Amino acid sequence: MENNLKDMLLGDYLADLASKAPTPGGGAVAAITGAQAASLIVMVCELTKTDAKAPILGRAESARNRFIELGTADMQAFTELMAIYRMPDEPARKAQLQNALRKAAEPPRAMLLLIDSLIDDLVRLFEIGNRNLISDTAIAAVLADATVKSAVLNMRINLKQIRDRDYRSTLEQEIVRVEAHATTLNELNDAVCTSLRSTGP
Repeated sequence: MENNLKDMLLGDYLADLASKAPTPGGGAVAAITGAQAASLIVMVCELTKTDAKAPILGRAESARNRFIELGTADMQAFTELMAIYRMPDEPARKAQLQNALRKAAEPPRAMLLLIDSLIDDLVRLFEIGNRNLISDTAIAAVLADATVKSAVLNMRINLKQIRDRDYRSTLEQEIVRVEAHATTLNELNDAVCTSLRSTGP
């Protein structure tokens, strides 16, 4: 099993994901889902003839690479967390566990904020993008929404055990804000579905 998502072949990744190995897991899936959303945004931009796409293209290209880095970081943090769970239950373990839980919460938190930064770009791309690729824009929105939901789940599985109330409160506020923003993605998808729906001869 590779420790770096970037170096994994698709078939190997899926085989590892389906195996009993602790990683890759849900964190890697969230990251790859986000990377796929960003990649579709890049594709639509590349096939759209307007200078207005330039900032969207730049942000999406950067996000695509960053998602993969975050997926690798998530796997590493989870491996470290599991190692601490296997330690004897001693006073020193409690502090290490709290630090490891916070470290494990950070990659999905970064994924949440990263996909949030692409939501308005998706809406703009729906307006200016190549109309022949409108379904690809909508699929990117579906994947972005899945990334939001996946990142939130991966954050909360760690947050429920973290004792620092201020830290938990900060991340919960971020979740609420991004989830509210992400409702735009469903609206975009509905708009595309409506435009594609056959009305008959």
